[in-house]
Amino acid sequence: MRAYDVDEAGWTHEPDYNAYSKRFFPFDGRTPRDWGGAWVKVLPGDTLTSHHHEEHEIFFVVRGTGLLTLGDETRRVQYGSTIAMDWDVPHSLVNDGEEELVFLSVWWEGPFETAEDAA
Repeated sequence: MRAYDVDEAGWTHEPDYNAYSKRFFPFDGRTPRDWGGAWVKVLPGDTLTSHHHEEHEIFFVVRGTGLLTLGDETRRVQYGSTIAMDWDVPHSLVNDGEEELVFLSVWWEGPFETAEDAA
């Protein structure tokens, strides 16, 4: 069994994103080719820097609150929010709460499929 527990030690500052992360890989000497993931935290009053990339991405918010901007849309996020982002769409996240905003980020290459595509 390969298991991974998140604790408060060992977070890496990611200055390009103005956040802290714990990336999943390499994990147990393995790195997947077409996807990745990380736990990410944005400190109170900080903003995850606006950026875009060539992968699709999903955020699963597990603690805190904030305002997420995706393209020209902004919405409030909180515990339980799940946000799916297409590639090459700028996104940023403002932690406007009083506690750390923590989310799980998973990204991958390749398109989203519709139900018709999968059938």
